[in-house]
Amino acid sequence: MPHTPSTLFINEPGTVVGISKGRFVVKKQRKTLLSIPQSHCERVIVAARSVSISSDFIAVCARLGIGIDFFDRSLKEPLSQLSGQKSALAQMSRLQLALLGTPAQLQLAKAFLRAKTKNQINYLRYMNKYHKHFADTITQMHRIQKEMLTIARTNNELMGYEGHISNLYWQAIAQMLEGKVAFEHRRTKGAADIVNSTLNYGYGILYGRVHYHALRAGLSLHISFLHAPQENRPTLVYDLIEEFRTFVVDRTILRMFNQKEPLVLDDKGMLDDFSRKRIAAKVIEKLASKTRYKNASVEIDHIISQQAYLLARAVKGVATYRGFVGRY
Repeated sequence: MPHTPSTLFINEPGTVVGISKGRFVVKKQRKTLLSIPQSHCERVIVAARSVSISSDFIAVCARLGIGIDFFDRSLKEPLSQLSGQKSALAQMSRLQLALLGTPAQLQLAKAFLRAKTKNQINYLRYMNKYHKHFADTITQMHRIQKEMLTIARTNNELMGYEGHISNLYWQAIAQMLEGKVAFEHRRTKGAADIVNSTLNYGYGILYGRVHYHALRAGLSLHISFLHAPQENRPTLVYDLIEEFRTFVVDRTILRMFNQKEPLVLDDKGMLDDFSRKRIAAKVIEKLASKTRYKNASVEIDHIISQQAYLLARAVKGVATYRGFVGRY
C-alpha cells in the first residue's frame, strides 16, 4: 500500500479504511496493510474499486483538513472530492494561484524550458559523435536558449523561443533518420506516420507517470505555470513532462528505429498490437533504469517523483525549482 509523508494512496481493491487507537489503518481481509499516525497524512487518494471508508475516518479527515479524492484507476480526472478550505489541496491551489502573474511564475516556466532545451541540445551533442552533422544546429540552439532565458519576459515569448529551438531539434532528428524511416517534421494530433505515432505513444506512457507523481506530490494539476490553462485539462502535467521527453522517450524511440525494430502501422493508420507492446516495454524499461541525480544513481521514475515534490516545495517557497537535465 503506497504511502508518502503527505499522501495516503489507496490502490488496492477491497480494502477497508478506518481508525484504530488514533491511527489511520488500511486493512484487507482483516489483515493490516498500513497503519500510520494521523499527523503523517495531508491527503487521501482512493484509486481502486470496492474500498470501504468508515464515517469516523471521514469525520477526522474533515476536522484535520485532510482532503479525500476518488479517482478511477487511470488517475486522469477525480470522480469525487471531499475537501474543506483547510485541506492540503485547497491550500496548494491557493499557493499556486498566488504565483500566477508574478516573477515566480516566469522563473518556473523558464526552469521547465531550460531543462527541456538543455536535454535536446545534450542529446544532439551525444548523437553528433556518430553523425558529425549537428555542430551548427547545436550552436544555433544554444544561442536561442540563452536569449530565451535572458530576454523573454512573458510565457508567450518563452514559447516562441522554445518553438524555434524545437524546430531545429526535429530537423536534426529528421536528418538522423534519413535513409532509415520517413520523417519530415514533428506532429502531435492526427499523426499518420510511424515516427510521430510512435513518439506520441511513448509520450502517453510518460504522461501517465508524470501525472501519477504530480498527483501524489499534492500539486493542483489544473493550475500551470508554463502552459495556458485549459478546461478539465491537467496542464501542470504538461509543464512537468517537458524536462523528461527527450531523455526518456526520444532516446528510446530513436534507438528503436536505429536498430530497425519492426514498428508498423495497421491498415487504419494505427500502431499494431506488436508495436504498442514493444514501445511500452522499452519506455517502461527506460523509466526503471538508473541515471545520475544529485550525485546518486537513481531510477528515472523516482526522479520524476522527486521533481514533483521539488515543485511542490518551490510553490510553498521553501525550495528553488531546477529542472532535470540528464546525462547522455
